[in-house]
Amino acid sequence: YPIGYVRWTENRNMQAFIGLLSERKLSLGSLVTHKFPISQGLEAYELVTGNKTEPFLGVLIEYPDSSDKSTVVTLSRGADSSKHGDIVQSGTSSKIGIGFLGAGSFANLVLLPAFKKSKSTELIGVCTSSGVSSKRAGDKYGFRYCTTDQIQLLEDAEIDAVVIATRHHLHAAQITSALRAGKHVFCEKPLCLTQEELKQVIETLEEQSSKLLFVGYNRRYAPLGNSLAAHFRQIHEPLMMTYRINAGYIPKDHWVQDPEQGGGRMLGEICHFVDFLNYIVQSSPARVYARALPNNERYREDNLILNIEYLDGSIGTVIYEANGSSWIGKERIEISGGGSTGIIDDFRSLEIATSNKRKAVSLRSKQDKGHEAEIKTFLDVVSAKNRDFSYVAQLVDTSLTIFRALDSLSSGIPQDISSSEFLLEALGRNHSAETSTES
Repeated sequence: YPIGYVRWTENRNMQAFIGLLSERKLSLGSLVTHKFPISQGLEAYELVTGNKTEPFLGVLIEYPDSSDKSTVVTLSRGADSSKHGDIVQSGTSSKIGIGFLGAGSFANLVLLPAFKKSKSTELIGVCTSSGVSSKRAGDKYGFRYCTTDQIQLLEDAEIDAVVIATRHHLHAAQITSALRAGKHVFCEKPLCLTQEELKQVIETLEEQSSKLLFVGYNRRYAPLGNSLAAHFRQIHEPLMMTYRINAGYIPKDHWVQDPEQGGGRMLGEICHFVDFLNYIVQSSPARVYARALPNNERYREDNLILNIEYLDGSIGTVIYEANGSSWIGKERIEISGGGSTGIIDDFRSLEIATSNKRKAVSLRSKQDKGHEAEIKTFLDVVSAKNRDFSYVAQLVDTSLTIFRALDSLSSGIPQDISSSEFLLEALGRNHSAETSTES
């Protein structure tokens, strides 16, 4: 209706309709003109695509009991069979079955195309909170089915690995649920929003020792990042590292800024850059000190400096700016040590200078932050079923650094990190040899 009469939106109309259905005040039985068992699924599609002239209104396909998983139905997208469904026998594919939780903008722009491109995967099911977005992703990327029921995805025996691309507050619970369902997990950052959630994830990984957990810290897989790391691995003295991020302004009411859903930009994004410095230095962080500019009713503590001290004596500084110009590139990394300096500019160019030579590399085609290489690594590790515990320790290093940085921000004093103590508490003293990253 027009706004002048009543604000009866499309969303409210749908809510009222579903409410009437739940109260059994509406009956849609008379709208159903045809029912087909799944074994006659092709006949149903013949009807709805107009190949049969018989009139119809509502057409239902009836599936067998959910415990019978001998067949699934997928809509073929081949040119010769676009009007039909193909019956596919379960368990015949040697590919890695992938299920997606979440299909937002980042998943659509980066993750889904990369997993779709891989020849080692098969996209089985996609689950979102909205049936519309789930159906859209299912159709676009060729999933066998779409759903709004997370349990359906986790209980699907054909799904080997679950990709989590939901809002930040859901990550930890979905990671633990997927691991306990026997799935490998690729989770977009952040890993979690609280220290208690981190402990639960680590404990679940210990219980499900054959399952893998990757977190979307893609910059450590960028080709220029790998070249920078390889150079400084040959230098056996402490490093001076600076990572400047021109992140841009995000309004205070954006969901990323919400303490409950997004956790703020420290938890939601700065973890990326801390992880990359940890990767370069190959030493555990020991102490962190964080300071922020005044918010002036515009910001939410998202103009920050983090100073990180490492056990090997290295120092890393993360400068995160929400108040900069969009004309300037987003990321600049500068590492110095042993008479060498390396600079990455926005993951488009790398320059390394030593006492006697200078080398510069530019990516001619495009910026590469390592997303495709990261996903390939995840799939390779899933295929090999070889979990590297040192990677789990690095995930703890990154998360605890962020938690302690938040503590430092509120207290105004540096905070010790003590990742090894946290791991010993979470996993038990019998893992002490495995979890020491300095041994």
